[in-house]
Amino acid sequence: MKMMRYVTVVWLPLTLALSLIACKKEPRVESHHTGTQAKETERSKEKIQYSLKADGRLWKLATEDTQEQMKITQYILENEQPENATELFSVTEMTDINITPAEYFSQFITQLQKRYANAKVESKVSVQKINSLLGEWWINGNSPDNTQHEWIHIIKKGNEIAVLRYSTIHTEDLEHARKIWEAILTEAKFE
Repeated sequence: MKMMRYVTVVWLPLTLALSLIACKKEPRVESHHTGTQAKETERSKEKIQYSLKADGRLWKLATEDTQEQMKITQYILENEQPENATELFSVTEMTDINITPAEYFSQFITQLQKRYANAKVESKVSVQKINSLLGEWWINGNSPDNTQHEWIHIIKKGNEIAVLRYSTIHTEDLEHARKIWEAILTEAKFE
């Protein structure tokens, strides 16, 4: 079975480091069920507000990790496990970051190209403003392990940056996914 590669770019004061998060630690999973009625994943009491309702499927919290200047929250589909997830929605919140969304995206793509030197990493910016960027990147590899498509929304407010990402290895119907996930990502905002 195909597996999603979790790629998280972390901007530290001196270096941009690319690390793979494979959910190897014991995942902290919260169920979004109330009796037999399922709740939609929505965060409105956090710094960054977002909702996955428009996707129409059930998502669960896979991991949540807070470090000094960064918080990463990752969601997977309700019927998947972290070790074999095929789709991932993640939110990375960072503080004390002096970089624009465009600079972040550029450095992110550069790191991906280094990481996947044997594959062709392609990217494009869909919408760019002073304090936000909506883009996407993809790898059309020769093997299922190298095929991935991601939409990314980078939002800056003051010295804080939020990076919201939807990644999938299901590349059969990208236009349908694009319509849904670009809407979800662009509706996210800082409180």
